[in-house]
Order: sequence, then C-alpha cells, then structure tokens
Amino acid sequence: MRTTSLLAAVWLTACGGDPAQAPAPEPEPEQTEKTLVDEAAEQMPTYLDLHAQVVYRTCSPTSGVCHNTKEFPDLHTPGNMLDAIGKPCNLGEEPGDIYDGCEPAGDIIRLTTGPRSGDEMTIAWHDVDGDDWVVTLEDPVAGDCEPHRASLRILSGEDKSTIITADGAPMVVQCGSNTVTIQNIASLGPLVSEALLRRVAGGDPNRNGVFGYDGDYGQLVPGNPERSYLLARMLGTVPGSRMPLANQPLSDPEWIAIYCWIETLDADPREEDPIRYDECEFAAQVLAAGKVSLPEALRE
Repeated sequence: MRTTSLLAAVWLTACGGDPAQAPAPEPEPEQTEKTLVDEAAEQMPTYLDLHAQVVYRTCSPTSGVCHNTKEFPDLHTPGNMLDAIGKPCNLGEEPGDIYDGCEPAGDIIRLTTGPRSGDEMTIAWHDVDGDDWVVTLEDPVAGDCEPHRASLRILSGEDKSTIITADGAPMVVQCGSNTVTIQNIASLGPLVSEALLRRVAGGDPNRNGVFGYDGDYGQLVPGNPERSYLLARMLGTVPGSRMPLANQPLSDPEWIAIYCWIETLDADPREEDPIRYDECEFAAQVLAAGKVSLPEALRE
C-alpha cells in the first residue's frame, strides 16, 4: 500500500501536480423540477403530436361524434384542422345558433335610381316568402315609403363588390320599419334564383339585435387564441356545449400546447411544424404563475 502511494505521488510530481492539491470531483448537476411548459414541450413538441394527443383523442370515440362527418368543422385529420385556420366560424350552423362574434358583415342594398338613389341599407336578415323576398334592415327606413319600382344592387358587406343587379324591381317599403319587400323574385332578373338570395349575408342572422361582425373572429385565428371560436368552445366562453364532450378534459400541458400552437401559428403552417413554446406569451404567463389559470369547471 505504501509503495502504491509513493508511486502516485511521484506521478503527480512528474506531471506538475501537487499531491496535496489533487482535483476535487465535479459536483453533481442540480436536478431542476420540470415546469408545466417543459411537460407540454416534451409531450407535444409538434402540431402532429398535439393533434394526435388532444384533438384525435377527444374526437375519436363514438365514430367521431364530436367532429368528422357528424359535426362542423371536420377536424379528424391533421390536414382538415389546418384547413380551419382563417375560416369564418359561422359555417355549418343554423342561423339561430350563430354566435354574435361569428356573424358575417351584413350585405347592403344600394338604390341606384329615383330620389333616393345612392341610399344604402344594411341587411340584418332576410326570408323568401312565396314569390317575394322579405328583407329586414339594420335601421328603419325613412323618406319615401310608397310602393314603387326601384333599381338596386346588392353589395357585399365586406368589400362592396356587386352580388346582384336588378332594374325596376317592385319594392314595398314600410315607412318607419326595418322591412323592405321585393315583390316577385323573378323581377330581380333571370339570373337571380331563390338559392342565390339565400346566399346573401345578413349581419344579424341569429336575429337578436346584435351585429357582431368585427373581422377578427374565426374558427382558428393565428396569433389570437381568444378570437378563435374552436378554443372558445373548449373554454365554454361562447354558447353551445363545451367541447370535448366524448372524453376526459384536457390536462394542463395540453391546454398550454393548444394555446401556444394557435398563438405562434405561421402564415402557412405545416403538419410537422414545431410548437414554439419559447415565443408563446401564454406559456410565459404559466411560468410566472406556476399554474394554468383556467376556470375550475374545465378540470371536472
């Protein structure tokens, strides 16, 4: 044993070392506790992981009862969900069920002849009543309210492009009311069908007096989870059954993943894109708070 110690001392001296000052072992790295954001990033690093673990998991039971062919929008594949990005959120809904924030911009009737030429009236909603087209307007009609023939255009509420042009249509205006009746749909011209009229957008299709369109709401809005209708349905902040119905609620890491995916969406997202947790404000808020601040009802 003594011989071995002497050899070690000689070796250290030969190498310029001091046997009394042998290097101390490296300290073990401290084990840091994983945050919820770390868990989200490990479990769902990409959009494909998010879709498989959250969307497909919660929408696959009972033959896709919450989506796929039984409910709008169809989210049962990763590509279908990407197709929902930037789309209006009132598609596939019955008019009475449309959320105010999902209402479209109301199309416009512009009179093009007579003493009221140039007047524009925003459509709230409309119905086909037999051979007549009955239109309810946003504001009451003022001025000349006698039945008369009018030339008019129906303009898009979004960009003022012309949808329908009609010359000399017999129009009945109820003075002081919000109702205009175009008598005899055929008077609008041979190219105007009942089906075309049904595609004219009213700005208040749920008929509750609120014109909710502001251009910011959609099914999935890149950079804005709070204006994304699908997430609002999951949070229960809009009318309708809170999703998902068919399976267990989301875990905290899953909430972080879907928030951060929407918040950091690129203009042209791909299925294999990573979720950028390091750029996500929601993730930063979770780290600061140490928890996901969501209503307790979401955890039931």
